[in-house]
Amino acid sequence: MKRDMDLVRLILQKIEMDEPLKGIEGFTQPQVNYHVAIMIDAHLVIGITGSSDNSAGVDFAIINRMTWQGHDFLQAAKDDTVWKKAKDHISQNALPWTFAVLQEALRKFSPIP
Repeated sequence: MKRDMDLVRLILQKIEMDEPLKGIEGFTQPQVNYHVAIMIDAHLVIGITGSSDNSAGVDFAIINRMTWQGHDFLQAAKDDTVWKKAKDHISQNALPWTFAVLQEALRKFSPIP
C-alpha cells in the first residue's frame, strides 16, 4: 500500500479534534489502519495495531495519543495554503516524497519563521 501524506495529515487533524477514524471519506478502513501503523513507526502517534490472521495487513488500529513530533508536524501542516504550496513544490521539483523533504517544504512556506 502506498503512503498518502494527505491521509496522515487528515488522521492527525481528526485526533486533534477528538473525532473517530472510522469512515474517513475517500479512504478505506484498511488504508486508515495501515497509515496509523506507519504513523506509530514514525513516532507521530502512540497506539497499537494488529492482524487477526497473522497476515501482513492491519486489521485494527488504536491510537492512544499524538506525540510531540505529531503535534509539531500537524502545526506545520495545518494551514491549507502552506500544505498545498509544500506539496506543489515537491511535485514540481521532482523531489522524493519523504517525511524529511515534506517537513522542510512546510518550513519553507510557513508564514512563521
